[in-house]
Amino acid sequence: MSNKKKLYMNIAKACLNAINQTSKETTDEAYDKVFEAIDTAFTEQYGVLGSDYQNIRHSLETIANLSEEEACKAPSLAKLALMPTH
Repeated sequence: MSNKKKLYMNIAKACLNAINQTSKETTDEAYDKVFEAIDTAFTEQYGVLGSDYQNIRHSLETIANLSEEEACKAPSLAKLALMPTH
């Protein structure tokens, strides 16, 4: 299953669960629960990306600040930043 399809599937499941739990509530309450489920699903899906972004940004800043003598360390720092963390 592609990552995009998996992402949409997780969000759809969260929405359906929220809808199924709101059968006796008002429409506004049901919408609020669905919105909350969507927010939670997005946070779970994109939280990892945010962490990866911060790690890569830190590595790039480190590489950018290397002196000419230390520039030979750049490839190994880049490789560390690209290693999967999850």
